[in-house]
Parts: sequence; structure tokens; C-alpha cells
Amino acid sequence: MNTVVNSPAELTLVRLMKKDGRREARVGSMNIGGAKSGVMDKDRIAFVHTAVRPGVFLVQPQTALPSGEYGFIYSLAGAGTNGAMTARIFDFTVR
Repeated sequence: MNTVVNSPAELTLVRLMKKDGRREARVGSMNIGGAKSGVMDKDRIAFVHTAVRPGVFLVQPQTALPSGEYGFIYSLAGAGTNGAMTARIFDFTVR
């Protein structure tokens, strides 16, 4: 299992929701028609990245981010118990 992020293109930028003293991201949905895993398209925040030097990137969202909590999600499909999706989150705050 690869747990090293090689490029920002492997990440998804999302806004995190504050709940009970922690931050959460929606990474799936379930309804009568079935379940979906991963970040929904409507929850993704578009960004561009430029290589500064090997392993270092400048990452810029395509629209201004309002104040709040955000995170870059790196999904590791099938890495959890019984093949469940797990993810690493690199979080930050915009003030």
C-alpha cells in the first residue's frame, strides 16, 4: 500500500465541518439506491498546483476560500478493516 503522496494531483481539497469539537468531511453517501464512497463532486474545491522543486509544490485554490476549516484528503481505498476506505487528511484553517 502506497502511503506517500507524490503530487497534489492525488489529493482532494474539501471544506471541513466543525462538529462536537472536531472537524469532519463527508466522504460518501447512502440512500435507498445504494451507497457511494469517496468525496462527492459538489464537495470538491478545485485547485491548481505548480512544482517549485522536486517534492515541493505551490497549491492555489481556483476561487478564494472563505474563513473556515479545510483539508486535503488522500484516499487509501481498501486500506481499512474489511476493505473499507480510509484516508489521510492534511488540514488547515483560513482566517
